[in-house]
Amino acid sequence: MNDKIIELPLSFIHEKCIRQMKKMSGTEEGRAEVIGEKRLTIENRKNLNIYTRYFAGKKLSIIIRPIYEIKNKLCEDGFMPDGENFIKCEVMKKIDASSICGGCVFLLKAPEIKEDENSANDILRINMWQTAILDAGRDWLKEYLEKEESDEEHGADEFSEAENGRKIYVTDSFGPGFYGMDIDSMKYLYEFVQGEKIGVIISESGFLMPEKCVIGIHLYLTEKNMLPPRDCQFCKAESGGCEFCKNY
Repeated sequence: MNDKIIELPLSFIHEKCIRQMKKMSGTEEGRAEVIGEKRLTIENRKNLNIYTRYFAGKKLSIIIRPIYEIKNKLCEDGFMPDGENFIKCEVMKKIDASSICGGCVFLLKAPEIKEDENSANDILRINMWQTAILDAGRDWLKEYLEKEESDEEHGADEFSEAENGRKIYVTDSFGPGFYGMDIDSMKYLYEFVQGEKIGVIISESGFLMPEKCVIGIHLYLTEKNMLPPRDCQFCKAESGGCEFCKNY
């Protein structure tokens, strides 16, 4: 896969967005017994009204940049996407390096909504929708990469019909501040993926702007070897302490 910029219509991930929003707002199916059927209906209607008013017809911006010759850029506790800057990442200790056949860095930017007198009252729900869109976009991206990489690897038309029977598995995404990757790596990943191409900038302190963006990494594996347990994702400990953790 070459570098790609995708402007994904939200209509493509509409159902994923709704599921994420319901999960975030506590209005998913089964919650009626807790908050009441009437309240559930009202909250879902309010959320959908905000989506229709501010997000209908908009797109999610995605940039994907492959990590070429990845096997030459791997270390036991990290890797060098650009071949120069080392990014420490403890999660690498939990993945069999021999099964890694590729990877990419990605950046997603949610649709920007200009604040005005009308949006000020809706700002909380707008922010929630932007987060839901990013989460839905990450789900879509993983599925897209699995299809693209499997087709390229095997010349197959369908993921399940690879010529030699192998499949390409895509890991869950991980990035700065998660799974033992230092937050300081944000700047290196941003420069590698060239985030300015989709209108994202990075501050001197290392924060992406606009705020509703997400940057991360996917690895492509020949074996179904996933990331460490989910509780590692939001671990507050320093990455140097991973070797003392029960999960390791």
